[in-house]
Amino acid sequence: MPVKLLGPLILLVVVLLVVLAVARRPRAWARRWLLPVLAALPALYFVGRAVAELVMIGWGDPESYAKDWGGPHLAGVLAVHCGPGVLALAGAGWWWRTRLRTAGAADRA
Repeated sequence: MPVKLLGPLILLVVVLLVVLAVARRPRAWARRWLLPVLAALPALYFVGRAVAELVMIGWGDPESYAKDWGGPHLAGVLAVHCGPGVLALAGAGWWWRTRLRTAGAADRA
């Protein structure tokens, strides 16, 4: 897939997620399968981008990240490039914990 199409594709996925999240009566299959799959796509992208930034950054060379988004300081660059990945992992953990908690409550009932 060309890199130029990645941005619009992520935007489309985010719009679909918002539409499904605010819909008054989303169908059961959308809540059970489509919503998690569509949420996982940008989450995987953000986590992959965070890992790539951590691997590719020149830790000892400020010139390697001075002109990146969030630069010229390392903290700003890491916040901009790794922050969405950390948020995606935190959201996935919250979703997983909630899902396990509701499944356990259903088993106890």
